[in-house]
Amino acid sequence: MTLGYHTHMRMQRHAIGLVCLCFFAGAALSAADFWSEKPFLEWSDGNVEKMTTASPWAAIVAVALPPGRPVPSGDAAGGRGGRGGGDEGFAPLPTRIRLTISWRSALPVKQAIVRAQVGRRGTPTPDHNTFLSQAEQFYVIGVGGLPPQYLRGDSTIEAFLRRKDKADIPAQQAGSSQPGPGATMLIGFPRGEIAAADNEVEFAAKIGTLEVKRKFKLADMMFGGNLEL
Repeated sequence: MTLGYHTHMRMQRHAIGLVCLCFFAGAALSAADFWSEKPFLEWSDGNVEKMTTASPWAAIVAVALPPGRPVPSGDAAGGRGGRGGGDEGFAPLPTRIRLTISWRSALPVKQAIVRAQVGRRGTPTPDHNTFLSQAEQFYVIGVGGLPPQYLRGDSTIEAFLRRKDKADIPAQQAGSSQPGPGATMLIGFPRGEIAAADNEVEFAAKIGTLEVKRKFKLADMMFGGNLEL
């Protein structure tokens, strides 16, 4: 006995539905977030790196440096013979650098910072506990990987948090997290003006001649039932 066409299609759709249900259930399990699965002191080094570079609260962006930066003539397009020995040449094309943008005031990022300092299953100090529990007065965005010249006090900085159909939130303060190489620029914005209903917020900044932009999905930035920024 053969099945009618419509009966056959209903069975196919049912089978496909079961496969999809199993697939999505498996995907949900495999995509479970480590920050909601285990205490932060048990995060691996890889977890810490992911939280601070490739999570809902952090991302790496490529930014173009302005063209025509001076370079030793041996590194210029024409080689040492292009403009005469010892002369300074110019790079023919812009160079791109990778910057890390992260919400340094968000609790999971703060936890990653503490975990990196005390080690896996380490013991936080009283200062660490204060750092984790204190109420933040600003949304703090960290910009890591900047060339040293952009971290000097004379660099001009304009930065905003932008939401659709709402006024931009301008930065109120900026400074380096530490002197010397490896420093992160910390940019502070007034708190209390962003809600989950905004759906998306964009960080946009001009630091000297560099322009940096990154959008963040607010629905993904929930932590412990709260929007963590």
